[in-house]
Amino acid sequence: MSKVIVKVKIGEETHRYSFEKRPNFGEFCNVVFNGSMETYNIKYVDDEQDLITLENERDLEEAWIFALQSTPTILRINLTPKSNPATQHCSQHSHQQHKVIHNAICDSCNQTI
Repeated sequence: MSKVIVKVKIGEETHRYSFEKRPNFGEFCNVVFNGSMETYNIKYVDDEQDLITLENERDLEEAWIFALQSTPTILRINLTPKSNPATQHCSQHSHQQHKVIHNAICDSCNQTI
């Protein structure tokens, strides 16, 4: 099996990783994202320059096959921070300033955030 280069773009930074064999999704996340994939939206760039969501073993298999068919064998990943659900929730109450505290009650609507 060919070596696959994984290039991960986070904002203006790009990190490069080499894999001799395809890892499982958990191993991949531990190496590439330091296990913190919950904080990022993970997408890879396909042959039509579309951003394709990568969030499980099946998606990684598809991305890996795509990379192996590419010349050179590069899998390009874009990471964007996931929005904080508490921040999204309170943004509907733009007339008030909210401090984000997880597992708290919103003063405006009494929902748990």
